[in-house]
Amino acid sequence: MRKLVCLLVLLALAGCMDYPKMNKVVDTWKGAHFSELIASWGTPELILDNQRGGNIYVWSSVISPESPNQVASAPSTSPKYGTFWFWTDRDGIIYKWSWRAW
Repeated sequence: MRKLVCLLVLLALAGCMDYPKMNKVVDTWKGAHFSELIASWGTPELILDNQRGGNIYVWSSVISPESPNQVASAPSTSPKYGTFWFWTDRDGIIYKWSWRAW
């Protein structure tokens, strides 16, 4: 739960997002079992086979709580949405992650 709260705080500050801090928060999931991530983030939008016995779990989410019309008028340097990928091994342990703001 603490990890989710930290992530949500960072996501809410997207207009002044500090990418190294976001990387640090997402990196806290490395070594965790995927079930912990799902318990915290909810059901992923997509689950892919990583061709190595594990999976890739994908979430896309709003990084800013602003309304859609505010998002449309926001400066393009302010990321508003993000996609997060987490790779798991055969035992369901997260060993790699990636995220991208868009």
